[in-house]
Amino acid sequence: FLDGTFLGKTQINPATTQDTLRISLGRDPNIVVSRTRDVAFTQQRLIGGRITENVGWEISVRNNNNFPVLLNIQDQIPVSMQGEIEVRPRELSGATLDAETGFVTWKLSIPPAGTQNLKFQYSVQYPRGRSVTLE
Repeated sequence: FLDGTFLGKTQINPATTQDTLRISLGRDPNIVVSRTRDVAFTQQRLIGGRITENVGWEISVRNNNNFPVLLNIQDQIPVSMQGEIEVRPRELSGATLDAETGFVTWKLSIPPAGTQNLKFQYSVQYPRGRSVTLE
């Protein structure tokens, strides 16, 4: 229950021996998250025999609660498994990047009625004539 409203139920693992118990209580409708493409940064260029695509995203997080909240926001940039395709992070707005998985993580504290805007940008460089989908 949250604010007198039933959110859902979860399973508790009785075999857990850690001092911290993680349970999911579902989505808080007072936390609003939107993710949009940063069209000002997004572009495609041909340099020599290689194509460079720049991609940017904006994430907006709003806390409509009357108390502060701690959040972990996670997104992902592409990870290339082929040597001829290079992915380079450009801007991460203070996030940490796991280079192996491409996960970008922000740890935020948002005050009551507060909004936090995050950006992350990356570029992908690949040979001309190669098809790469970036979404």
